[in-house]
Amino acid sequence: MSIASSRVSKPIVPGHLSPLTPTVSGNTHPIFSMSLYLRGFVSALLAASTTFSWSRWRGLLLDDPLQHNDVIHASAFMDLLRKMVQELRYQIILSTHDSAEAAFLGRKCHSAGIPYRVHELVPRGEEGLISAVA
Repeated sequence: MSIASSRVSKPIVPGHLSPLTPTVSGNTHPIFSMSLYLRGFVSALLAASTTFSWSRWRGLLLDDPLQHNDVIHASAFMDLLRKMVQELRYQIILSTHDSAEAAFLGRKCHSAGIPYRVHELVPRGEEGLISAVA
């Protein structure tokens, strides 16, 4: 993993915007790729979800969690979700805008014996969207 950092010579947020707005200067943080940020956020969500019982429903709603990831990381992520479904009895609702990704995830579910459904939202002009169950 490579991490690039940047030096910021001027404040990021000008202090004159609001008296409550802090001024930040210097090296603020390492710059990660979007896939690394997403992996960090999803990792925190999964850790919190398995640690804290904030709901009786053991489920996750994930909106395009594989965006910016390659097939190797997508496969590893699906293996993690498979374990959560099979071992921890989670239900997962996952949305994606990529039909090839949806097909890939469907194959992974099918090969693991996990029941799944694909709902494709189809535009119908003036009638709006309908769900076409694949």
